[in-house]
Amino acid sequence: MNLPQHNITYKTDSYPTGLKTHHEMAEVISGGLSAERVLELADSGYIPHYRIDGGIPLFKVTEVKAWISQNAIYKSEGRSICDALRIVVPAPEVVDTPPNALCNIPHLQQLPKWGYQPGVYFLCLKGEVVYVGQSVTPLSRVSSHNQDKQKDFDTVYLLPVPQSELDDVESAFIYHLMPVQQGGLKRGKDKPYAPKMSKPKEEILSKIMHQETRC
Repeated sequence: MNLPQHNITYKTDSYPTGLKTHHEMAEVISGGLSAERVLELADSGYIPHYRIDGGIPLFKVTEVKAWISQNAIYKSEGRSICDALRIVVPAPEVVDTPPNALCNIPHLQQLPKWGYQPGVYFLCLKGEVVYVGQSVTPLSRVSSHNQDKQKDFDTVYLLPVPQSELDDVESAFIYHLMPVQQGGLKRGKDKPYAPKMSKPKEEILSKIMHQETRC
C-alpha cells in the first residue's frame, strides 16, 4: 500500500504546549488584534503559528506577543501642552429622537462624535443602541471608536455620571440593553463583558430612571 506523501516545511523538536486558536489569541491580546486579523496574518505566513497535519493555525501566547511587539506596535511620545488650560464645553440638548430604549433616561444629552464630561455613552445605529461604554474623557474615547472598524454607529448619546459610579451604571445598561456590538456578545458568548456591579442592576437603573424624563 502506498502511503500518502506529506510536504513538511518545518517541524519542531518537541510537541508545543499551551497552543491557542485564533479566537482565544484575540481574547488574550485583548483588543490588539481581532480573531479575523490573527487568522489572516497566520494564513499570510506572517505571525508565528503551528499547524497539526495541515489543520487550523494554533498559537503560543509568548511567541505571538513577541511578534506583535516587534512588528505591530507603534508608540507615540505625544507632545507637551504649553499652557495647561482645560476647556470644558457643555453638551447640547437632544435634538434628534433617541432610540426607544433611551427615551426614559432623564438628563440624557446628545453627544457628537467627540465628548465632554465623564459619563456613560451609548453608540447607536439606525435607532438602536449597539454599544455601551464609559469614560472620564468621552472626547478621546468616542474618537477612538471612530477609528475602530469593529464599531459601526451614526449617533452618540451621553449620560453624565459621577466617576465613582461609572462601573455600576455602565454595567447596568449593558445587561439591560445587551447591545449587539458589545464585547463578548459580538463574539457569540452568552454574557457581555462588563464591570462588576456593587449593587443589583434594578437598583442602579431605578435610581437613574426615578427622575423627570425628556421623551
